[in-house]
Amino acid sequence: MKKITFSLSLLILAPIAVYAQGGEVEGFIELLRSDIRADKVAVLTVAMDLDEQQAESFWPLQREYEGSLASLNDQRLKLIKRYADQWVTLTDEQAASIAKDAFSIQERRLKLRKSTYKKMNKEIGGLVAARWAQIENAIQMVLDLQISSLLPLL
Repeated sequence: MKKITFSLSLLILAPIAVYAQGGEVEGFIELLRSDIRADKVAVLTVAMDLDEQQAESFWPLQREYEGSLASLNDQRLKLIKRYADQWVTLTDEQAASIAKDAFSIQERRLKLRKSTYKKMNKEIGGLVAARWAQIENAIQMVLDLQISSLLPLL
């Protein structure tokens, strides 16, 4: 988990710094994302403690979830870049727009987590689905806290 948090710090800090200087960071971001995904798979593998039959159903659902989550994370990164571009001279209207977009991303992420939970509950059972939801929530809270702590306040 510590490695995930460190990777996320780099994922957020470095792009903002380089972006503010006009540099290209897409390759760097993708490299860090792959590290975070690999670390998350390792955490889930240990924490989920699935038998072979459960694993056969779980991992395709997890990959589907991660694919959809990646799209939301792309939108969030664009929002962070927009904030980085504007935060020094942010107007009330720009702040309201950024807040609205941030809430929308959070709502869609929760909706995705809920729908994945329902699929897991149906295919694997309530205990496994609830364990996944608990672990995923904990990972997301750590990542969200890390991101929030790195962004300047208005």
